[in-house]
Amino acid sequence: MPSALTEGILRVRELGYRNPNLQFTSILHLATLQMFEIAFYDLRHNAACGIDQVQWHDYEEGGKLLEKLKDLRERVFNGTYKPLPVRRTYIPKQDGKLRPLGIAAIEDKIVQNVIKLIIESLYESIFAGFSYGFRPNRGCHNALDALYVSIAYHKVNYVLDADIKGYFDSIPHGKLLSFINRRIGDPRVIILIKGWLKYGVIENDLVSYPGLGTVQGAVISPLLANIYLHYVLDTWTHMWRIKEAKGEVYIVRYADDFIVSFQYKSDAEKYWCDLERQLGRFELLLQTDKSRLIEFGKFAGGNRIGKDVDRIPGTETFDFLGFTHICSRSLRGKFKLLRKTIGKRLNKKIQEYKIKLKQRMHNSLDSILIWLNRSLKGYYNYYAIHDNLDTLCQLRYFVITYLGKMLMRRSQKANRTVSWDYVFTKIAPLIPLPKVVHDYPINRFRQRWQQV
Repeated sequence: MPSALTEGILRVRELGYRNPNLQFTSILHLATLQMFEIAFYDLRHNAACGIDQVQWHDYEEGGKLLEKLKDLRERVFNGTYKPLPVRRTYIPKQDGKLRPLGIAAIEDKIVQNVIKLIIESLYESIFAGFSYGFRPNRGCHNALDALYVSIAYHKVNYVLDADIKGYFDSIPHGKLLSFINRRIGDPRVIILIKGWLKYGVIENDLVSYPGLGTVQGAVISPLLANIYLHYVLDTWTHMWRIKEAKGEVYIVRYADDFIVSFQYKSDAEKYWCDLERQLGRFELLLQTDKSRLIEFGKFAGGNRIGKDVDRIPGTETFDFLGFTHICSRSLRGKFKLLRKTIGKRLNKKIQEYKIKLKQRMHNSLDSILIWLNRSLKGYYNYYAIHDNLDTLCQLRYFVITYLGKMLMRRSQKANRTVSWDYVFTKIAPLIPLPKVVHDYPINRFRQRWQQV
């Protein structure tokens, strides 16, 4: 966000850093017309439309964008703005289940983004350093770096892999609003947030009004979810490890997915028990079939003699943000935290490429390679970390072999101009090899904190 357009936000953010307990009683005036324009262009341009059937480009065209935004701002300020119900849709999850999403109307997205940009700056000064999800200048790999450093370079012997059951659908509105009131005292902003929590959901031409949760897919939902867990989990965990822990305790949270690492098993067991009680006080539950305490770290599986570049025998693994974390040893026999693409996700990606290549069977080879290179590079950008290149090479090898088979089957008779020798000598070099995109976590982690 250009600083020249956000002088007011920068001022209140500075006040927030100076006084973490300060309540801001008047902030809606920060929603200037320029802020509305920034919020509009900050939205995804190709996002699906809500029940208004207006897409981003539709709202922009006609040369009257500023007039529309000015009218929308006036309606927000005079209280005549009313959010529309969201359109319910579903997307598949990694475990095969469906995740419900709510798609808001374009004007609701704009107003939500304006308010998000304002109140986000007030909460950044009090959010915990170990919280990484849906925050400015933070992402998945920052969380992965922090987790790697805590396990590989500190006294960690046990890991609690915790999962909150249906978190986004379980947040109680009353308790959430009471937490927001601690920081935001502007009644006009509170009314807007209440409207977004209470607005209806349209599914199969029927409108329902959920009494719990924030709509997944709404612009402001991740921030509201972070605010609730800040008070329920982050602040409580910080105080717990100061008052209750006997050894070292580290936590890394990304949205509702978090990993807690412990030096002592007694601390881990007590924290787990206390955590269930703490979440229960605020109407949340741990998903017992997905939450587990495992022995993990430098001494997991005992001090076994010998060198093993793969998994140390007798140790368990856990998944976090797309990677399986494995206790391993380097060629010199020292402890090493190994991270590999989750097997199910890799297999799913392989099947996805198989389907998409089949759909492009009769396209020109040049167009297939252009699409394939763009897709693979995007995949590498996330998963290309040290020790994971062999997994990415497996994916690349599958893509090359399946592409070769597809080219040979283009006609009823085998295409004799395409042979395996041609595939691996002429086509394979045109498909990018995976290269490390993300440096060693300790280097990235140190560099990040030097910049703070």
